[in-house]
Amino acid sequence: MQSALVLRGLPVTEIGPRAAEVEALGFGAVGVTETSGNPFLAAAQAAQATSRARVETAIALAFPRTPMDLAYTAWDLQALAGGRFALGLGSQVRAHVERRYGAAFERPAARMRETVLALRAIWDAWETGGELRFEGDFFTHTRTSARRRPPTRARRCSWPACASG
Repeated sequence: MQSALVLRGLPVTEIGPRAAEVEALGFGAVGVTETSGNPFLAAAQAAQATSRARVETAIALAFPRTPMDLAYTAWDLQALAGGRFALGLGSQVRAHVERRYGAAFERPAARMRETVLALRAIWDAWETGGELRFEGDFFTHTRTSARRRPPTRARRCSWPACASG
């Protein structure tokens, strides 16, 4: 079992040095949150500053983002981290989602489930070169051209499997 230390509320400029400290202390993972900034920028900083520790979002908000946006971001972070990235998603609460981010909060459990299913479909299409055919209640993803596919093949990390190592 790997232990993780979550960096919370730090300026993005401090994430890299702190992540390196976390790794040097022997932690197996460093987490970043969406507490005070973009968790994906923080994860990129942590990935660049470490070489062994898993880098994970603990958590990134799913509802203000589309599955395609999340898929591209996580794919690129997985490549940047050399296969050490784990995407952790959360819903946040209605007030923040609607009034802070201007996004919908209807049927949150169903929306989160569909987000994860859409991510899996997108990544599968990228990995296999197959057709992207995802149609749900909230999202429809039926197009990704060869030019739009990410150029690198990162290690597959299907959520929630990434969270367990």
